[in-house]
Amino acid sequence: GFCWYYFSFCILEGARIAGDMTNLRATFLLMSAFLIGFVFIYLTGYRKVKESTLLKLFPVRVFVIYIISLVSIFIVLVLYGITVVDKIDVSLVYKQLGSISIPAIIGASAADLIGRE
Repeated sequence: GFCWYYFSFCILEGARIAGDMTNLRATFLLMSAFLIGFVFIYLTGYRKVKESTLLKLFPVRVFVIYIISLVSIFIVLVLYGITVVDKIDVSLVYKQLGSISIPAIIGASAADLIGRE
């Protein structure tokens, strides 16, 4: 129950906040989300991996998780009816992705770490 409430709250509140957000702030949030995902995965699971493996696979893994989380946000926005596919406002969708990206990357990173164990 709590997870569904948190998920719904993040999506709905993030989409509402995005209307008043600038593109610059959305860009900052998107970059911050990537950095948070990078640090989150590194600090919780990849310190045990050899440096050579870390440098090859780690950035790719973080990038894939990041892209999957952004695609998931878009799909959920469409399913909730917040973003209408026929009338997409690219700037608004960009701001919505930015506003929801941090909770999404934290959830995706946590799921990746839990799935590895």
